[in-house]
Amino acid sequence: MPDVSEKKIFIAEVADKMREYKANLIRELEYSGCTIHQINRTELLDENYFFLIEHCECAIHLLSGEDTAHEGSNKGLEERQIEYSLQHLRRIKILESESNSSFKIFAWYPIVRGFADNEPLPPHLERIQQLEGIEFLKTNFEGFKQYLLQKIYEEPRKEDDFFIKGDEDRSIYFIYDKPDQDTAERFIPYLRQRGFKVLKPMFKGDVLAVRRAHQDFLRKFDIAIVYAVNASATWANMKIMDIIKAPGLGREKDILKKAIITTDEKKAAIPLITQGFDFLPYDKEKLKEYIDDFFKNPEA
Repeated sequence: MPDVSEKKIFIAEVADKMREYKANLIRELEYSGCTIHQINRTELLDENYFFLIEHCECAIHLLSGEDTAHEGSNKGLEERQIEYSLQHLRRIKILESESNSSFKIFAWYPIVRGFADNEPLPPHLERIQQLEGIEFLKTNFEGFKQYLLQKIYEEPRKEDDFFIKGDEDRSIYFIYDKPDQDTAERFIPYLRQRGFKVLKPMFKGDVLAVRRAHQDFLRKFDIAIVYAVNASATWANMKIMDIIKAPGLGREKDILKKAIITTDEKKAAIPLITQGFDFLPYDKEKLKEYIDDFFKNPEA
């Protein structure tokens, strides 16, 4: 099964009014471990488009209600790029000799306040909606992001009743600090191979953006694992307290399990471990075995 951290996502160029949506989506996908390939207006030539989309898992088109003709074509920027993505899809189908390619095309048009769901679409969107091979979505932005992440991380899973199953609605928030980043991230592919979506901390961006991302993940996760080997006990206690307080952030589901990975020496300085957290002692040789034991029983 391929490691989901290697997923490559193509995002088409957008109208000016859709740039904030595009930037937001790129941040969300990058936090989830995706590599983003994108194009801009100055590069919108056939060879550049097909070079960037090559080897990507899917193409994402964020559509506005306006699509003026693009230079050199009687069709607008959005419709022209949709055609390019369809050409790529058709080529893959021929090469793979399959009628059902793994490559997907998502086209999203936002529903905003005051917009009636049954209101007619602009003509170019009507044409795009009728094209075969495109999943056309008309919803709010948060709904679109959640659906998209579910689809991107869909993977065939082995039958293995011995472990908790991950699925499109189940995620692990794997929390670590910068001093532990290199060693902690080595375990992310393993966690994803168990079928879970892995949420990981954001280190880039301003303080407010980092905090917002942390709070958002605290609302979404099903299982939390704090990794504190080189990080201080003070930091670990703070993150454990964040998890304990997570229900107060408006969570809509119960926390399935909680654990902390740390050293035996540091454990004594983290008294909050006793608040329903499994202790997984850090050992380079045995840590995966301890994590396996953690996953054996779904009950905390």
